[in-house]
Parts: sequence; C-alpha cells; structure tokens
Amino acid sequence: MARVLIVDDDVEVADALKEILERAGFDVKSATSFEEGKRMLTDTPPPDLLVTDIRLGRYNGLQLAVIRPAGTGLIVISGHPDPTLEAETARLGGTFLLKPIGAQALIETLGVISRRQG
Repeated sequence: MARVLIVDDDVEVADALKEILERAGFDVKSATSFEEGKRMLTDTPPPDLLVTDIRLGRYNGLQLAVIRPAGTGLIVISGHPDPTLEAETARLGGTFLLKPIGAQALIETLGVISRRQG
C-alpha cells in the first residue's frame, strides 16, 4: 500500500483528498501548512507520493517538491492553469493537475505513478 502525503492549506480540500485516497486503499497523511508538510516529508519511512497544492500561504508547493526524498512521486495541484508551473512540475518529475480533481482521475494518476516507482 503506497504512503501518500497530502499538503494543502485548505483544510476541506486536504480532508476530501485524504478521504478519497483512503477509500482507494492508500495510507494517507495530510498537512495543512508548508511547515507541517516539510516536517512530514522527513518521517520514517518517507511517503511514496507527495500531493501538494501549488499555493501554501507564503510558500509554494514546488518548494516541497524540490526537497522531497529521492524516490517520492509528485503530484502538484492548482486551481489555475499555468504553463510555467506545469513545466516546472514536469521538470521535477511530477504531474500537474487542475482543481477540481475528479476522484477517479486522482486515483488513476496515483496508481500510474506508484507502478512507475515500483
């Protein structure tokens, strides 16, 4: 079972994503701030997948992407299309998804990333 860390400063979004992924069988932890997410990235064992919002207060989800442990997959979510952020996410080896994210699309994307890593 893949371990997923969700980082989104919108508590409702974080809770909804967590519920969707737990129902799909993922082991999920969530953080509602950049600082909390950064701390949780250093947990042992580290998450297999990081799902982060792009906007995290005065921080940016890509800052978490850069410091994530080696081998941790990446999904960056945003409420606004942005070709620059999408390109940077891809450069970091991640997938960029737009909110609102359909449950099935999120689960399928995590499944593809998990299989790619495994």
